[in-house]
Amino acid sequence: MRSLDFIVDDNGEVWRAPFDGLRLALGCNANTDVFIPYVVRNLGFLRLVQKPHGLVVTLRPSVTNPVTFASALFLISDFGSQRVVLSYLEDPPLHVLCCGTGEAREKLLCAMDQAEDAREASFVSERRSLDDVPANSAIFKLLAFWGECQGTFDDEQLTTTLKAILRDRFALLSSHASGKTLIIENWGYGVASFGSNWLDMCRGLQFEDQPDYRYGRAAAVAYREVLSSGEPLFDCVDAITSNAGHGKRRIAYHRLIVPLRKPNRQPWLLSTSLLDASIDLRDAGRSKL
Repeated sequence: MRSLDFIVDDNGEVWRAPFDGLRLALGCNANTDVFIPYVVRNLGFLRLVQKPHGLVVTLRPSVTNPVTFASALFLISDFGSQRVVLSYLEDPPLHVLCCGTGEAREKLLCAMDQAEDAREASFVSERRSLDDVPANSAIFKLLAFWGECQGTFDDEQLTTTLKAILRDRFALLSSHASGKTLIIENWGYGVASFGSNWLDMCRGLQFEDQPDYRYGRAAAVAYREVLSSGEPLFDCVDAITSNAGHGKRRIAYHRLIVPLRKPNRQPWLLSTSLLDASIDLRDAGRSKL
């Protein structure tokens, strides 16, 4: 009997192997051995495979959203009563054997609740006044230069900003579909959050497609606020990031995001950050995502 193989995406849509349509939608031509772990670990998708001994459900609960969970629960219900193995691609990995689909659904609901509880405090930010930007910092210099240029940068000015002012600590994004899609145009090697391998291949990815998709999705909220307002945003961030295979770590930093205008191009966004271990927003919980 040929195995049935499905992937549930972050919109709850169910895709069937060989996933050609999903590859096209994501613009990803990676082979199956790379593609499936990528969409599960990084994008929070869920995979369900029916094998002779039962169902195997593979997911990473910490980055899987409730829409994906809900769609998967309905999909599992269609298979009647059979054994199910839940394979959690967390750090460390966990495999759970369930006697039936009913037990599997209960455990998935529990995993969803636990993931949401953890997500509540994983990214906390606090908006600050532009007057609070640390003097003589790269953030201060970027804000001043942005004001002098009135937000319009040509290629030479942009290169000077990235190298001389920000010293390669930046994220440069372009906006598409009225801000629904943020594409990484460049990412400075001074931001070493996820290692050189990811930095080498990140151009062209959506901003959320960071090794910790949950963190990327939460961080993207402020960028879209800047697109909407057309004004710089300065805030403090206290976040817990998870890089598959490397565990979790807490990072705290000041962040400045400015909108850019480039002749005959779609809107761009430029951000830089300044690490500050003294930032502690855990108890305050100003803006949790």
